Amino acid sequence: MPKEPVEHKHYTDARAHFRYALRQHIPGGMVGICGMPGAGKTFLRNEVMRGILGSPDAWGEGFIPATEVMVLLDANAKFSSKAFAARAHRAVLRPDLRALYRDSSDEASESYLSSLQAAENAWRASRASIRTAEHEYWQSFGEVVAERKIKYILFEHAAAIGTAAKGEEPKDHLWNLMSLLETTGCMGILNLIPEGYRLWDGRPEIAERLERVFIRPYDICDKEQLTEFATKVVLKVASPYKLESDKVIHSHINEIAIATATSMRPVEKLFARAEVNARSRGSATIGANDILGAFETTEHITALWRQAGLLSHISKPATGKELMAIHQAHLEGKLPCQKEE
Repeated sequence: MPKEPVEHKHYTDARAHFRYALRQHIPGGMVGICGMPGAGKTFLRNEVMRGILGSPDAWGEGFIPATEVMVLLDANAKFSSKAFAARAHRAVLRPDLRALYRDSSDEASESYLSSLQAAENAWRASRASIRTAEHEYWQSFGEVVAERKIKYILFEHAAAIGTAAKGEEPKDHLWNLMSLLETTGCMGILNLIPEGYRLWDGRPEIAERLERVFIRPYDICDKEQLTEFATKVVLKVASPYKLESDKVIHSHINEIAIATATSMRPVEKLFARAEVNARSRGSATIGANDILGAFETTEHITALWRQAGLLSHISKPATGKELMAIHQAHLEGKLPCQKEE
């Protein structure tokens, strides 16, 4: 059975924005889906992309309209452009489509998957695969993208690009990626945690071409938003579990909202742990104490809210007052770009 999304306002708003951002295919264009860890970024991306791409068996053998690249850190916990090039190259030669279709009833057939293996086998047998330089990976990447008719490259954990080695600018890596996508006629879809803002911060030429889609957290100080969080998120997540009563949730919704920073996955984990607590005391139903005993440590929750605060900051548009302050600073020669004579 395909998994259904939790239809709450912040998810549906982000989905509508993402669909709008993809309304036309722009070579070299990029869309960044930015949200808290566990906010549903990957699920949202996969849901929308499946609607665009359709079933894998309708693509034609050897063709893939999209593929996913994992942006991982190197052994020294820094971003390696060469390792990234190698993974991107591998992702177009023989893509793993399971992540994109794991929540769907559509599956790639064995015959289709085997049709993708020939190009990888040819590459491994070629002289170019021996001691491959970074530019050779990218050159072959471009050739395969054209052969496969790939239109979208999906980058998971894309904020890792911002963890550059000493002396490197993470923004430059993203700029190079944009140029590569433009030359290959692709669009890039990036999944970003709030710290991913480092990729476009202070670089208008990147921010202009990177459409940012935010999955915002709920404002728990707003009674209406707190009520929606309780009904659209918490009750939906709690529906498979047996509760002593609905009061278990309603009487502790403030604590649940704070403990999870209103993000989806922490809510799911909270109820999974609460069920373990209930079973450990021999009960088949979850009570208030089971939920209260399932909270993370204060340090963990504080870190969650630190990320939520960062997300709120980077997604908030400038006010008229702030714009006038920038203008005044420009007139007075106080902007960082204006050096004193």
